[in-house]
Amino acid sequence: MSYSAGIIAAIANLKDHTGSSSIAIKKTMQASMPKDKKWMNATFLAALKKMVADGTLVQNNASYKLSPKKKEETAPPEERVPMLGEDQSASSSSIPKPVSRHGRKKAADDAREEHTKAMNDNLRLMTMSMVSITNSMILRQISRCENERFELELTLLNVNKDDNKRLELIQKRIAEINSTIQSFRQMNEYY
Repeated sequence: MSYSAGIIAAIANLKDHTGSSSIAIKKTMQASMPKDKKWMNATFLAALKKMVADGTLVQNNASYKLSPKKKEETAPPEERVPMLGEDQSASSSSIPKPVSRHGRKKAADDAREEHTKAMNDNLRLMTMSMVSITNSMILRQISRCENERFELELTLLNVNKDDNKRLELIQKRIAEINSTIQSFRQMNEYY
């Protein structure tokens, strides 16, 4: 689809009687554009200017709308009212109704709500991974402290019983390690 055809389709879809801004036209076109196609802003702006110069579009300040001539060309055929006695089920039920401003606003609100939900899910996953990392770090520290305590207890067995100062230092360090291990276990329960 060319940029000029996309601009006409976007303005027709927006259905703004005062005209559509170039930003609204651009967003509508980008939403309907294939993912593999690259957006060329310079081409878009050049197409807008060319269409205004050709008379396809009417520019009013920063808004663009279809010229009366182009509006007649792109307008859908008039809907025929069924006569009395004719089958009325086939008259207008197959023609989709245009999306009102309220419908576009609801769609935008739904998209915003979906985005917020996705962000909350991502945040929840990040929090869970941080808690998991914290738990593994705490368990690693507990293991390190228990190893140090075990080595000190072995040293305590090999120390001469007459060396009271060294015995006191080792017992004091073992008591510190026990309190550290207890603190880490409390943290692990918290997380």
